[in-house]
Amino acid sequence: MSDGLVIALGGDRAVHYLNNTAAAVFALCDGESTVAEIAVQLADAFGLSEAPGELVAGCVADLRAKQIVI
Repeated sequence: MSDGLVIALGGDRAVHYLNNTAAAVFALCDGESTVAEIAVQLADAFGLSEAPGELVAGCVADLRAKQIVI
């Protein structure tokens, strides 16, 4: 995911360009994982000392607002 991700929603809906962080969060949005669980997964994947809960919560809220995830 070095260049992020492009999401095309189809029809007359917008095309969204996700940066690397948003692309990683999007990839982990499986409809079952909580925001806290996604934050822990990111921390594990990137060797972070703590889970980026606020960052993930903001990113998920933005993805929901743009109807990229439900």
